[in-house]
Amino acid sequence: MLGQVLSFQITAFILVLARIGSAVMFLPGFSSQGLPVRVRLVIAGMLSLVLLPVLQDRLPAVGLAPLNLLMVLGGEIIIGSLMGLIGAIVFSSLLTMGIITARSIGLANAMTNDPISQQQGSVISAFLTTTGLALIFATNLHHLMIEAVVKSYTLFDVGALPQGGDAAMMMARFVSESFEMGVQLAAPFLVLNLAFYVGIGVLTRLMPQVPIFFVALPLIVGLGMYMLATVLPSVLRAFLGYFEDSFLRLLGG
Repeated sequence: MLGQVLSFQITAFILVLARIGSAVMFLPGFSSQGLPVRVRLVIAGMLSLVLLPVLQDRLPAVGLAPLNLLMVLGGEIIIGSLMGLIGAIVFSSLLTMGIITARSIGLANAMTNDPISQQQGSVISAFLTTTGLALIFATNLHHLMIEAVVKSYTLFDVGALPQGGDAAMMMARFVSESFEMGVQLAAPFLVLNLAFYVGIGVLTRLMPQVPIFFVALPLIVGLGMYMLATVLPSVLRAFLGYFEDSFLRLLGG
């Protein structure tokens, strides 16, 4: 009897870990390259252990055959990865803004390794993603990410795969909204870029002897950095609001 109870508890823990762990491997911050894999596994294991009593009634009430268990585990990994990818997509709006901003102010070739997006990107993108992630944890918005993963047990039952079409539409909606938000956050720099180069074009026509390349590049970089320092608080506030609203929609709030 005791062996059956222990076997059931171990199976339940593995099922919870499959979904929670898959989400942790993709969620912003938890999936950072600077966080060792073992630390991520410990975080996923501790979260699964804490949430196991809460999710106990949503798990299969009886033991599963090995083949059925593997199929259910596969479904849990897919659902957890889906929830984690949604968080990564929402967070990528800052990366989109950074790319557009860097190109607009002449810093597109100033590249560095971005530890958050785990790829080489512009200095502006790395700065924005690092600052945005720090604010997410400082304002406890990472609690919403974990809560959304727990809420997924209401949306997707254990052992039931999400409908492919619905999942694809949801992902496409988040991708489009994230890109739109990134462009909106970078709108001041797009306006600055347009106005600046129109002015430079007029100046070139009026004064052809001016070495426009040596004048334009330092000027656009300086103006861009000044604008970034000016609008950064408002940009980050808008991003945090978008991040919170996205997860509140997943929570049904």
